[in-house]
Amino acid sequence: MSGIAAAAASAPSVAPPPLMAVVSWGGADNFAVAGPSGSSQDMGVYSAPLGGYTYSYYFTFGSTGGVDPVSGDGLNIIFNPSGKLGIAIDGFGRRWLSWTGLSLNETEVITVQHNATDGAGNTSSAEHAVTVTRTS
Repeated sequence: MSGIAAAAASAPSVAPPPLMAVVSWGGADNFAVAGPSGSSQDMGVYSAPLGGYTYSYYFTFGSTGGVDPVSGDGLNIIFNPSGKLGIAIDGFGRRWLSWTGLSLNETEVITVQHNATDGAGNTSSAEHAVTVTRTS
């Protein structure tokens, strides 16, 4: 065995970065909506450079780091006291914010969570809360 091969064989293995679950939301955490019922999927923003509407008001989730294999449990609603807010999943797997039965100027809160577990049994959770107010 050459000196380089021996050094490589005796080098300590690098531990993977710690497991970290992640949840993000594409809109403001204080989110204004119009109408008593709807979905953030209907709230596109016109972008002249892109030549059309862009839609970014949805939740994303996942994890980084950890020991393979890493698994997660999807996106779970953990706080929604009125039951008027929810998650609508489209054909591309995007999780849109939905609402139903909101009165004018009514404010509701939803909190979602993603849990991840890695191959070594480490766990991580991430949460994100959005406050929704009907303004028109």
